[in-house]
Amino acid sequence: MMMKTFTYDFQFDHTYAGYFSKLWFLLLLIAWSALLLNQVVSPIFTTLFIAVSLMSLFVAGYRCGCSMLAGAKVFATLQTPSSLWQAWKNTLIKRASLWSGLLLISVNLIEIRHSISFSTLDLLAFTSLSISLGFIIPLFLNRYFNTMLNSLIIATIICLVSLHEILQTSDSEIVLWLKGSWCLAWPIIAFCLHYHWEKAPLSKGISFHQEIKNLNIVQVIKHFYLSFYSLNIRKPSSKSGTLPSIDWGIKILGLICVFILARGMTIAWGQGVSLPHCLAFILFAMVSSTHLMGRNLHWRHLLRPGSLREGSIATHLLKSSVIYHLIWIGVVLMIVIIFNMLFAREFTLPTFSSLVAGVTLAIELLAAYCIGILIRGCRNPSRIIFYLFLSSLLFAALIGMAFFLRNRNPMSAGLFELGFAYLFGVICLGLVTLGFANKLWTRKHLLAHL
Repeated sequence: MMMKTFTYDFQFDHTYAGYFSKLWFLLLLIAWSALLLNQVVSPIFTTLFIAVSLMSLFVAGYRCGCSMLAGAKVFATLQTPSSLWQAWKNTLIKRASLWSGLLLISVNLIEIRHSISFSTLDLLAFTSLSISLGFIIPLFLNRYFNTMLNSLIIATIICLVSLHEILQTSDSEIVLWLKGSWCLAWPIIAFCLHYHWEKAPLSKGISFHQEIKNLNIVQVIKHFYLSFYSLNIRKPSSKSGTLPSIDWGIKILGLICVFILARGMTIAWGQGVSLPHCLAFILFAMVSSTHLMGRNLHWRHLLRPGSLREGSIATHLLKSSVIYHLIWIGVVLMIVIIFNMLFAREFTLPTFSSLVAGVTLAIELLAAYCIGILIRGCRNPSRIIFYLFLSSLLFAALIGMAFFLRNRNPMSAGLFELGFAYLFGVICLGLVTLGFANKLWTRKHLLAHL
């Protein structure tokens, strides 16, 4: 009687979660009935139903694991008989086993009805793996396992990450042993929980979530990100004669144009540097003058002795801007790599020639950024950009006319050959412009932007 009263007071599910789970179970039952009653069903629908069912089983196992965790936290602190904890634990194990059995029976009936290419061993392996992972993840994240079990769980996750390569191996015996071990995952977990957790267990340390929270990684990243200051956030004073502020929409449009141009600016080693490539280089230099970043540019920081010396302010802006933009480029590249690994059929590493082209493009963009810092350091940058724009148009017209008179295509003909001489010239151009920019950027000129 006491056990029933306690079970009613300490429910497994929240009210809304219980309603949603019943609704989801009803939808799965309707989908299963439709697949079972129809004689001709596309294999896509049966595969989709199996995938959704396995994911639902994983979520159900996760909820059982959370309920086991909640019960362990309560029963370990209360002076209650061990029979209450054992009844709670056995009820959750039976519930998870019942859901796994229902999934096996329902999918087997569909397999018999439509003869789908999904063996019983595969179904047993994935069912056991889904309920096992969902059940142990809450206990693993809250440190309810010892070091050996934690290592085993991490090894299993690594094995799942390389699942595609393992299943494609030519050694069928390895695949058979692997699937067999997955089939025994849930029975072993249920057996260990039933016979080795006679009393409510205690956590063997603080949870991983609390450890990450104690590290204050979010605060460190936030502080590091906020230490960068854009020189275009505020309008500079009218007396400074600096470049007027530009709307964020124009900036984003300029960045999109630069990314599109940068994608087509990669040139293989030994090829000719065309006129559009040079025009894109000049355009990037002009656009980069409006996207300068500085780190720790608060006026109190600048008042410290030796914080930012005269003659190195432009170098500081270059380093800060490169670090800031490299962070975002790294985030975008990571997203693209993960997307390719998940959805692309093949993921190949870049070749040596593409790496050389990427390094060459990075050197060109750094030199163009140095030119942009020099433009922004002038007294009237807008006038410099206007004159540079007109000069580039005149340069393009003259070069295009010269190529046209020689019966050559101005859009594809090479002005220079990409080699060591060209790279040396681009590096010298960047260093010279950075040296002049260090002379133009003074504390007074920098304070006008803060």
